[in-house]
Amino acid sequence: MKGEGTPPPDTRDLLRKYELRPKRSFSQNFLIQPGAIAQIADAALAMGEQIVELGPGLGALTHALLERGATVLAVELDRDMVRVLEEEFATQERLLVRLGDAAELDLGAYSKAFGSKLVVTGNLPYQA
Repeated sequence: MKGEGTPPPDTRDLLRKYELRPKRSFSQNFLIQPGAIAQIADAALAMGEQIVELGPGLGALTHALLERGATVLAVELDRDMVRVLEEEFATQERLLVRLGDAAELDLGAYSKAFGSKLVVTGNLPYQA
C-alpha cells in the first residue's frame, strides 16, 4: 500500500503483521471481497473525489479510493487501526487519517478546508 499501482495486502497478513484481531467491542468486520470494494469505491467516486471514509479499518476501501485518484479523510475510532493506516499509507499525500468518532465530525469545516463538497462512504461496523 506504500505506493499507487500496488495491490492491497491481505487482511490476514495485516492482522498478523500488527498482531491484531477484530475487536468485538467495535463490531469490527473487514472488507475482503475485491468486487465489493470496487463497487463501493466506484459508487463513492461517481459523486465526487473528496471522500470522507468512516471506519476505514485496515484500509482496503481506502486503498481502492486512493488508487482511483480520490483525496480521502479517513476517520477511525480504533487507535490500533489508525496506527496501521498511518504506517501502511505513510507516503500517501492524498490521505488524512483522524482518530475519532464519526458522529462528532465537523463535516462543514472539512468541506471548507477541502474546498468542495464531500462524499461520505465506508463499511461501518455491524453485528449480527
